[in-house]
Amino acid sequence: MKKLFPLLMVILFLMAACAKQELVPQPEEPQKEQKEDPSEDPEEEARINRDSYDRNFTRWKILGQYVWPNPSPIPSDYDGELSSLSNFLTQRLTWLNTAINGL
Repeated sequence: MKKLFPLLMVILFLMAACAKQELVPQPEEPQKEQKEDPSEDPEEEARINRDSYDRNFTRWKILGQYVWPNPSPIPSDYDGELSSLSNFLTQRLTWLNTAINGL
């Protein structure tokens, strides 16, 4: 046991040193080109994901159907759904800005 104690101390010292700095420097990775986040432009996001939306509406026959809690009028096609969502988000953000500024 007495022989293991110095070895344990060396291991703990090295672990502490590794935590403070890298003993073996890692090569820097090249910077990846930043792509614009499609969520910043709903129309671009809709274009990119159109196939998945088509599959969704093929599987779930909800276009033109009331699905709680969606407000009326109920859009009858995908473009109407996109327009309704875009209008809702615009109105909601306007209301939030007004409400927060009034605090």
